Formats: sequence, C-alpha cells, structure tokens
Amino acid sequence: MRLDFDLRANRLGMRLPAGLLRALLRVSLGTRNLALMFHRVRLTHPGDVNSALSIGEGDLDATLNFLLAAFPGRTGRWLSVTFDDGYADAVAYVESRAHRYPAIDFILFVCPEKIEQGAAFRWDLAEALRQAGEGPRRIAEVFQAPQDVDTENAREDLRRVAADPQFRLATAEGLRALSEIPNVSIGNHTNCHFELSKLPPDQARLELERSRVSFERLFGRQRHFAFPFGHGFFDDSQIRLLRAAGDSVLWGTGQSTYVPTRRGIGALLPRVGIDGPSEPRGAIAVIAARSLATRVLGERPVARRGKRRARELDAR
Repeated sequence: MRLDFDLRANRLGMRLPAGLLRALLRVSLGTRNLALMFHRVRLTHPGDVNSALSIGEGDLDATLNFLLAAFPGRTGRWLSVTFDDGYADAVAYVESRAHRYPAIDFILFVCPEKIEQGAAFRWDLAEALRQAGEGPRRIAEVFQAPQDVDTENAREDLRRVAADPQFRLATAEGLRALSEIPNVSIGNHTNCHFELSKLPPDQARLELERSRVSFERLFGRQRHFAFPFGHGFFDDSQIRLLRAAGDSVLWGTGQSTYVPTRRGIGALLPRVGIDGPSEPRGAIAVIAARSLATRVLGERPVARRGKRRARELDAR
C-alpha cells in the first residue's frame, strides 16, 4: 500500500510529459544519491495479496533507463537499486541486468536462514491460503501467530509454501555466484523478517546475532544490512548493536535521498520504496517528489506500512 503522498505523486506523473518529468527530476535530485527499494519482479494478477510488492520487468527497465538518461554524466554509486527478501524472480532480474547497467549499484537483501532452510514468508502463506479459498479470519491468523526466532523457519506450512514456484526464493549457490559481479552485493535482512521493535529485547538481539552468523557462513562478511519493514519497525538499541560490529552500511526506508558523503560503515541510509505495479512515469514522479521533499524538509524518516500490516488490511 502506498503512502497518500506517493499515490498523489504517482497519479500526477501519469499526466506529465516526459520532458517536464525529466526536468523536475534533475532539479529535485541534484547531486544527492538515490537508493530504490523493490521486492519482486513479476507480473501480478487481479486480487493478488502481494501485488504491492511486485513490478514488471519492462516497467522496471523503463524506470531505470529514465533515471540514467536524466543524469548521463554522473559517476560513482549515485543510484542503488535494492531488492528485499531474496525472491528468485528478483535475483533472476539482477542476473540478467547487472552487466547491462554497470553504473547501477545492485544490492539483494536476503534472509539467510530462509534461503538455507527453504522457508517462505508469512505473507506468502496468506496468499496461498487465499488462493485455496480461506477467508479473511484465517488469513489474519497467519500474521497474528506468535513470533519465535527459534522456530519460525522450521514451520512445515512455511516450507510447503516455499516449494511453490510462485513463492520461490533464490538459492545460496545462485546468490554467491551473483555476488561475483562487480556491481552486485548481497546483504543481510535477518533470519525471520520480524518487526524488531516489537520483539522482546533478548529476541531482537538474538535475531540480529544469529542472522549475522548465518549470513556470513553462507555469503561472507556482512557489509550491508536492511531492517525488515524499514523505518518505524526498529529502534536505537538495534542500530547501536549493528554499529558496534563496525562493518556494515545500514539501510532503512525513510523515503528520502541522501548526500554522497553520508554513505559509509555505520551509516543508516534511506531508500525510496516504489510500490508496484507502477508505470514508469508514475514511479519517476514519486522519486522526484520525494527528492524535492528531502531538499526542502531534510531527511525526515517516514514509516511506511509494512508487509504484514498491508496484508492484514487487504484481508479484511
């Protein structure tokens, strides 16, 4: 589900000519860096509970082409394109596009234990139940079940759903191979994808520590970390814990751009989430609007509705 601000910007962008959009983008972004957040690259069908997490590859290509064409002389990692959760379709997209877009910094944030054990996310289980004819109450129960970092990824229902091609996650082997491409990185997204701020402190700490161990066993040093659900779903204690290790760039959402000098170990950087399906002109208008808001108001973190909340609302 989009924030109202983004929805209005998206609708306005659909009415503006490309030349005006390009000018607005150049003025609003200027010399700041931009990180975009996506989840899945696929076409959706009517009623799909997870449609807001998906964008078609043609629309994504067009959005990236527009951005790069608007700033032909820029160098460095000014544009980062990130994908959360480690879905196989997103990984396939990056594999096919990384060489085509060498100027883009691609980062795939994965839940290492889910990748290794083949355990789906709760919102995928909800979609599977909806397709099976279950009602809103049963679907809501999926999100309301107790959260336990010790047992979540051992659940048989999550493993059964992960075996369904429509919810398939990437493999550890495929991710390791992809990370060999110079402009592709793999980052940690915790093992269970829980809202860290709602876990008891000892459980949140355990989730961060165990996911680091799992991630580094599978993929090497943790250089990037993205908080599940983004701003509004983590707190200062978790930021301090991650910074104490002194080796990772931290990513939230925040819906803003950032100055290039901010990017470094321990920095908490914002990303602009493009909820799909979104046509390119609408997506560009959201980026321009968020960039302009950042220049005028500064970086003011915005808590986006998380996947769980969006799924609950859609289930009602």
